[in-house]
Amino acid sequence: MRNPGGFDERLYLKSQGVHVKAYAESVEITGYAPSFAVAMADARRYIGGVMDRVFEPDVAPIAKGLLLGDKRELDDVTYAAFKDTGMAHLLAVSGLHASILIAAVYGFFRLIRLGRGLRLIATLAFIAAYACLTGLSPSIVRASVMAAALLLHRHFGRQPDTLSGLALAFIVSLLMRPLDLFTAGFQLSFGAVFGILTLGWQLQRFLLRRLPRGLPSRIGWLLGWGCRAAAASVGATAGTLPVLAASFNQITVFSILLNIFVIPLASAAIALVFACTLMGLVFAPAAAVVAYIPMVMIRGMMAVIGWAAGLPGMAITVPSPPWYIVLACYALLFLGSKYVLADVRLKAAAGTALAFAALAALLLARPAGMYLVFLDVGQGDAAYLRTARGDDYFIDGGRPESAEEMVDFAVRRGISPEAAFVSHTDDDHFAGLVALHKAGRLRRVYCSYQEAGKVAAAMPGADVVPLTAGDVVLLDDETRAVVLYPYEDTEAESANEASLVLLVEYRGFRALFPGDIGGAAETAVLTGVGPVDNYKAAHHGSKYSSYRLPLEALQPAYSVVSAGRSSYGHPHPLALKNLGDYSGEVFVTRDSYAVEFYIDKDIRVNALGDGQT
Repeated sequence: MRNPGGFDERLYLKSQGVHVKAYAESVEITGYAPSFAVAMADARRYIGGVMDRVFEPDVAPIAKGLLLGDKRELDDVTYAAFKDTGMAHLLAVSGLHASILIAAVYGFFRLIRLGRGLRLIATLAFIAAYACLTGLSPSIVRASVMAAALLLHRHFGRQPDTLSGLALAFIVSLLMRPLDLFTAGFQLSFGAVFGILTLGWQLQRFLLRRLPRGLPSRIGWLLGWGCRAAAASVGATAGTLPVLAASFNQITVFSILLNIFVIPLASAAIALVFACTLMGLVFAPAAAVVAYIPMVMIRGMMAVIGWAAGLPGMAITVPSPPWYIVLACYALLFLGSKYVLADVRLKAAAGTALAFAALAALLLARPAGMYLVFLDVGQGDAAYLRTARGDDYFIDGGRPESAEEMVDFAVRRGISPEAAFVSHTDDDHFAGLVALHKAGRLRRVYCSYQEAGKVAAAMPGADVVPLTAGDVVLLDDETRAVVLYPYEDTEAESANEASLVLLVEYRGFRALFPGDIGGAAETAVLTGVGPVDNYKAAHHGSKYSSYRLPLEALQPAYSVVSAGRSSYGHPHPLALKNLGDYSGEVFVTRDSYAVEFYIDKDIRVNALGDGQT
């Protein structure tokens, strides 16, 4: 994790069994060592080839997603439509897929009058084979274990308990791959079923009890099916909303209604795709003729999903809730379920107390004082500042390659900043702020007079406020940003040398942001500033910055160098030596990743990476 709350690549790779990451200039494949995983991959490729011959090109990638969970051939627009409508679960092989196929296979074995014991063994063998074929994802492992438990219970005449089956699947999954617990796929899979078994079951019971008596059998069956489908959709949505908010900053409430229409269509399509694929393994031309029916279904499903994806408000962007809010949501679902044998009034009181406790924790969790973080944006500069009052500001925004991460950071934190300060408009400082403006999250920008025209041109409609040396911007009642440079009439040889230089002050704490000025400007501007607590090293620690004379005057307690791996050679060893000689501690974002400062009565520092210079 290079920035607070961001994607933890190291944890993800470990969860996939990857412990070493290396780069090579070229790769030559000489062969594969025989293994079970290779055999399953070969089988998936072969079956995928059969599906390419059976289904037409516009349908084949979706059919592979439905049957094998293979999303590699889906184009970005199609996958975005599934994701934005909350239908992406259809492309992850799960309990829906497993239950349809297991029911079909079990029914086939029953049709050919296979003995009861042989039928059980053959169905369990199919479950294991299908789970291995689809890659043993968390969702298919859960579905397979629960299906196997259900079949065994019924075979031996025991009353099945679905929640116990879910708990068994949870244990088995984590025994196989413990780090899956921290992946979104695992959490979504178990969360959906948990929601169905808790809220979904209670809602189903409530709806079925209110159906009119004496209805014709077909109408009664249809209404009962509708009640069950609606209850399952509501339960699954409730069970996945906390994870969707925490992992993807997106919730799709309307997917409750969409699921009611799409899931029956998808269920029939999955069964027919499976049948056509089996037929294609024997005689593809005949299967291609029969495949006309599931192709019509899939195209109809895609038409509905594509239409829904274009509706306003289908996907709502939300900040990431902390872990204890997520756990509180699941605790509330369990508390209201049939598994808690308590009076309704007692449940309501306990639920209310839990909700108030979670909200109180949310309010009390935010640290007091000012929060400052130097974000890791590679070879560029970006910092975020939250004042003690809770107002948000950015100081520069990083390079084009990290612009999406800047927007993601703002979305995760629910940040629509009061304003941003632009040191200068070079891409490695400015691109992320432009992205924030385009995303509708940035309205006011402070910059130098020299750069005001470029900023206004890049951010149409923004409130661009030019500043000059001596200007003061009040960030809140206790925090101010003092402009030290440039003057309104400063003429510099480059944008770097005319960078906006800011001194942020809060209750005696002083943080200095010199942009990309060089050593000569540093000496002229900074030697009279006096000691500072935090110094953002000028120009990424280049050879022509961080001179000894200004550093001797500043005596920073902490220095941060915003630099990534690049051909520029930043930070230069000489600059690092100078910073080390006059600073208490020196951090380089290339090694330390994002560096957080919590400023109240004292200063607490947290570097997200391992490296410290």
